[in-house]
Amino acid sequence: MMKYVELCVDLRKGRFAKDGLIQYRIVCQQVNVSSLEEVIKHFMQLSNEKADEAKAQAQALEDALDVEDLEADKRPEDLMLSYVSGEKGKDRSDREFVTPWFKFLWETYRTVLEILRNNSKLEALYAVRFLTALPLS
Repeated sequence: MMKYVELCVDLRKGRFAKDGLIQYRIVCQQVNVSSLEEVIKHFMQLSNEKADEAKAQAQALEDALDVEDLEADKRPEDLMLSYVSGEKGKDRSDREFVTPWFKFLWETYRTVLEILRNNSKLEALYAVRFLTALPLS
């Protein structure tokens, strides 16, 4: 199940992960609840790591683009993109790298909360995951 969850995260297949976790919950709900808990924690950890990697990748790309070229003020493709799209490089890189992973992370939170609700044996984990999913502002 751990490998299945890893593949779902790598491929950003949230629906497949949800279906697999539901089936796994049915199988181990009465016998081995701690196994389900470990799989869910692993799923959350992988999703958070991928979102953090995407954020770091976008930041690295932004930092790389900030280096000034000695021969030209801006690259031709950057000029064309800025005129056509009207957005800055950071907005493009965020939309390209960060947004899909944050959407997947949000879907992961929703999936985990749905899997854990209405199960008295997993109530403590549900409370912890629910509190971490809420914004603190």
